[in-house]
Parts: sequence; C-alpha cells; structure tokens
Amino acid sequence: MSLPGPRHPAASGRGGPPRRARGEADLVLRSAGPADDSAVEQLFRALHEHNATLDPLFALGPVWRGSLAAHLEGVRADPTGRRGLTVVAWDAAGAAGLLMMGGQTDTELFLHRHWAELLALYVVPAHRGCGLGGRLVAAGVAWARAHGYPRVQLYVTASNEPGRALYRAEGFRLAQEIWRLDLDRTTERTIA
Repeated sequence: MSLPGPRHPAASGRGGPPRRARGEADLVLRSAGPADDSAVEQLFRALHEHNATLDPLFALGPVWRGSLAAHLEGVRADPTGRRGLTVVAWDAAGAAGLLMMGGQTDTELFLHRHWAELLALYVVPAHRGCGLGGRLVAAGVAWARAHGYPRVQLYVTASNEPGRALYRAEGFRLAQEIWRLDLDRTTERTIA
C-alpha cells in the first residue's frame, strides 16, 4: 500500500504556496516489517508510559510484549490485509512515530458491525507539532478506505487535549463516552 505523503496548506484548499512543516521533509512513513519489531515495541511502550500518566489503568501488563508480537504476526499473516496495519515513521536518527490500525467486527446483534479502529498513535516528542501525527492518521484512514471499512473509530483519554485536538483537526467527532465507576474507591450504597 502506498502511504500518503506530506499534506500542505495548498492541498487543503487554504491557498498559498506549499510549505513543509518543521522537520517534515526528513520523515518517511513505512509499513512495519519483522525487522521493525524492536522499534514498534519501543514506540508502543513509550505510548503507554505516556498514557499511564493520563490514566493509570493504561499501564502495560507483564505479558504485553508477547501480546504485541502475536498481534503483529497476526496482521502480517492475513493475506487480505484487512486485519490491520502497522506504520513506523522514520527520520535519519531512527523511529519517530507509530500508527497501529485494526479491523473490527462486532456481534451480529448490530447492523453496522464492521469498522477500522485506530489502535495506537504515538509521535516522539522531538517530532510533535510538525504534522507527523496527521500524516500517520491519514495513512490509517487510507488503509481503512482501501479495505472497505465504512468508518474509523478510536479511544482517547479525556485529559489528552493534544490528542483530542489532533483528532478533531483530522475530522473525527465525539460519538460516545465511556464512564467509569471505580468500585474500590466508592462506598457501597444501601438499597432500600
């Protein structure tokens, strides 16, 4: 699959000459192969270390490496390419960003049961603000369209304002909220 290139103000209809964002020219997006697994693992760990600062429930469990490896193998083994996509962004110094997409199928209870899910998006701090997040999201959306998915969904922590701003800028809209009641932190209510 060819991955989308840099987007410029002129391409979005805002007019003016094409301008590259800071550092954008040096970034290459590539579908991850087995030789990239170490970089995927490092970026995935960094993503969840960051997410755990926003919500401790996102801390990785003890077998996360094996689960991640199994996921990557499963995506690569799918001859249709519909199971998922993993993209790593590279610069001259190494891995700069990660995108993971997955094809989802809900129970037959629902009429609209197929969708693509943005499973993971991470940009290393040195490349934040240069448009890389948008390029990675565009690669995921292109993959979803190419495989016939009608929509892309994702989860984002309520306190992740930079992430929420990026997704809004890329055309996502709030469709659902997840509410949580931590049972170990609440008092039991008596039922009358």
